[in-house]
Amino acid sequence: MQVILQEDYASLGFVGDLVKVKDGFARNYLFPQKIALPANKNNIKLLEHRKKVLNVKKAQKKTVAEEFKAKIDKVKIKVVHAAGSNGKLFGSVTVSDIYEELQKANVELDRKLIKLEAPIKQVGEYKVDVKLHQEVTAQFSVEVEANQDKKAVKAPKKADKKDVKAAAPEASEATTDSSATAESSEKTEKQDDTTQE
Repeated sequence: MQVILQEDYASLGFVGDLVKVKDGFARNYLFPQKIALPANKNNIKLLEHRKKVLNVKKAQKKTVAEEFKAKIDKVKIKVVHAAGSNGKLFGSVTVSDIYEELQKANVELDRKLIKLEAPIKQVGEYKVDVKLHQEVTAQFSVEVEANQDKKAVKAPKKADKKDVKAAAPEASEATTDSSATAESSEKTEKQDDTTQE
């Protein structure tokens, strides 16, 4: 079945596009949600009129998107993440991490527009796409760095555990010595008691 999209729909197309979909999908989802209309003669005539209006709106949206693209292309953010000595990240950098850093840099952007093919799993510099318009895609730089602070924090913790383990035998020796002293004093008291009788 052919339908005319009334809204942009990511997997199908944009407003005013004539697309072919399965009958059930159209009747059960697209029509009730008012995302699309059936492609009949009346709707096609209506589409032609709407296309003229939409072309003007699309041109305006494209101009705005191109202006925004010029700003986004200059953006460079830094994401600090825990990593091993070989540069491989513990975990990965995802769209959520990138979105948080963009907000910290005061870049207002819809999270859904950020296109990351796969999560970033290695330290380095990456280009991330932002789909602003069907004809305009911006790119900004993301520099992923290893978190040095976490390594510094982890090292003393291990040293502290060793110090605790080293102190533990000394403490057990001290308790052993004190218990041995206590036992010897008890024996001398018993001997004194038996000699007095």
